[in-house]
Amino acid sequence: MSELPARLRYTELEPEPLGIFERHEEPDEPSLLDRIVQPLTWGTIVVCLAVWALAGAVFWVPAMVRRVAFYSVALLQAMMEGDRPDEAGRRLRKAITFYARGFVTTVEVLTRTPKEEAAVAKDTETGERSLDFGRLALEAVWAAGVWYLVLVTVGVVDTSPLDLWNSFWPRFWLEVASTTWITGSNWVAGLF
Repeated sequence: MSELPARLRYTELEPEPLGIFERHEEPDEPSLLDRIVQPLTWGTIVVCLAVWALAGAVFWVPAMVRRVAFYSVALLQAMMEGDRPDEAGRRLRKAITFYARGFVTTVEVLTRTPKEEAAVAKDTETGERSLDFGRLALEAVWAAGVWYLVLVTVGVVDTSPLDLWNSFWPRFWLEVASTTWITGSNWVAGLF
């Protein structure tokens, strides 16, 4: 990133309409709201980057494991067939840059000027993307599995998945169910 992010100005959020012969001049001195909004924006960016540093790493390492395994299998198959694993290579490159792209994208998206934001909104069809919770859940399960295997391999965790399941499922849900049953029974008994 050789260029500095654009300077955010509160006055650009809703520019006033200009006549045909009027000139729009930028104020030399930022307004009070500009002075307030800019540090708040950068403070928010710092918080988002800190969250991404943790969450991105949690998902990046398992994604790399999966993509390297897929690329290795695709390379093996391509070499046997005398072909090239171009699609697998493209996906591996995306996985390699996933973590760094999260930082760059955060700064770029949160420092856009309103003019740049309007241009981006014109280019996108819907303007807002919906979250794919199914894919996110699968990625979270995959990440949890990979990190569990890493922690077992390192020796930090000694319990098996069956032990984890048996300790969580019966006790927690039976306790919740019995508390709900008792509360519901007391409520019904209070009605009569």
